[in-house]
Amino acid sequence: MKIKLKNAGICFIKTIKKHPFAIIMWFISLCLLTALIVNCINELIFRLSYELKEIGNYDTYLYYTVGRALSEGKQPYLEMYENKPPMIYLLSVISYKLFGNFYLTNICSFLSFLTMLIVPIVFCIVSWKNHKTNLILGVLTLIFTLATSLLFMFFSEEKSGEVQIEAFGTACLLLSMLFCYLIDLKKPAKFYSVWVVLCGVFVGIATMFKEPFALVGAVVLLMFSHNKRDLLYRIIFPAVWALVTFVIILLLSNCFVPYFTIYLKNMFSSHISIYGSPFERFKNLKIIFDYLYNFLKIIPLLIVVFFITFAFKETLAHYSDNGIINVFCKFSGVIKAVLLLYTVSFVVGLGGQYYNHHHVFAMPFYFALLMIFAESLLSLKTERMAFKEIKQGFLTHKSENKKTESELFSKKVLKNFFAYFALIVLIVVQCDAFTKTEEYIDGTDWVIDMSHNTKINAKYIDDILDATGEKTYLWIGFNGYNPYAYTKHLPSGPCFAQDENNFKDENNFFVTSFLSQLESVNIIVMKNNQFELGVISDKVRDYVFENFCVQQPDCVINAEINKPETFSHIILYRNNIFQ
Repeated sequence: MKIKLKNAGICFIKTIKKHPFAIIMWFISLCLLTALIVNCINELIFRLSYELKEIGNYDTYLYYTVGRALSEGKQPYLEMYENKPPMIYLLSVISYKLFGNFYLTNICSFLSFLTMLIVPIVFCIVSWKNHKTNLILGVLTLIFTLATSLLFMFFSEEKSGEVQIEAFGTACLLLSMLFCYLIDLKKPAKFYSVWVVLCGVFVGIATMFKEPFALVGAVVLLMFSHNKRDLLYRIIFPAVWALVTFVIILLLSNCFVPYFTIYLKNMFSSHISIYGSPFERFKNLKIIFDYLYNFLKIIPLLIVVFFITFAFKETLAHYSDNGIINVFCKFSGVIKAVLLLYTVSFVVGLGGQYYNHHHVFAMPFYFALLMIFAESLLSLKTERMAFKEIKQGFLTHKSENKKTESELFSKKVLKNFFAYFALIVLIVVQCDAFTKTEEYIDGTDWVIDMSHNTKINAKYIDDILDATGEKTYLWIGFNGYNPYAYTKHLPSGPCFAQDENNFKDENNFFVTSFLSQLESVNIIVMKNNQFELGVISDKVRDYVFENFCVQQPDCVINAEINKPETFSHIILYRNNIFQ
């Protein structure tokens, strides 16, 4: 045993003498990894576990309501309307059917953010294996990628957590990018190759979470495409599979026709242009970068570094043996980079408000830039330099006969040290940045309380409907932590929550549908005492005051239903119905 330990010690000393630089770099790598873990592990655990709590956001309860209606045979858009594609409703249906609640959506939200950490790391490992990179540079690149992914994930979770569709779409496109990269075009590829199919399927799923992800998906896949073969197997064939997935999801959610005749018609006719032309908003790069800067200053800095690297890498690609064509293609590559950046800006601007979760539409683009940057580092053919080689290089005199040798050594030193120390500086700054994201933890308890109170309020409404024998009620108000997601009696649809922007024309689908609902229900639950119904606000107010009252009928009083302290809504009963 002593002999083995002695031999190991001798081997270690020889390694230090021969490769002192490697030992130093391993020590630095270990310190950086430790700092990264210490700085962010508590917040990482908190944020991911927070998504596993049964929580939601303002829009979440809209998704759940349409999902539950779908599980009961109602058609989205035609009988229950909300401004989202059907994938989130389908996910809610699966959760409700399997477990009797919507907890599966919280699990999927958790997995979405976990995907934002795992996929870039897997991408790095695959790239590392492909390029056979120096071990030290590979480890540093892996640490850097993990640190940046954590920053991106923290931003996404704060802006699009609590079961928001942007997080789901981002995770799907990240998987699509990974599958795109795994398509091996050195071997004969087929239209139905597994990576080609999966690449397209996840673009289709992302699109069905929100349509702008189709454009973002095209952007990120184009970033990995440089020739005709790439375009065929990484763009065109996946687009076909995405379209197939798109159709299947529409059919499964029983809304193929209403999706086009009601939902898309409304989106293109008024919703997109509410805040002005998106073709004007696409130039607002400053708004997007200011928003990132206000969250954490290092994020826009990293994105700029990644973007410059991506544009520079496009100029290094070899497109043709013909000099003129090659130069033209390199120039086109840089133009492509700029066009893709503005395309993503256009997608973020589609929301108009530049609200929290709208900025997450750009996250797949940022992740793509990160992965291309990581691959650029891993493709560097760095070599581990022995101490003797370094010593001889620095002692070499710059005489005429030694000039070439000295230049070669200088290039080798630059090649080895620039990548290492640039990465070290960035990782140190990133480790410091994690200490500035902790304030988030203090602002989550009220969300958990509101989610809990929503269920209590839903039970109170159900008790009243049971006492009156009514099967449905009309909700007047827009989104928020509202009980309609959890009442066993479905609210009256399709306008179960009223977006004022949908009520600008007296003869449109929403106005005629809501007026029909108003005349057919006997119980109204109001979020507040305001009628935010666009052109029919006054008409609805007059009708409600003439035909409904707040006085509880005897059947409700006799049921002795206790009103919870959390209930702040107004319940109205139709006159002369419950006598």
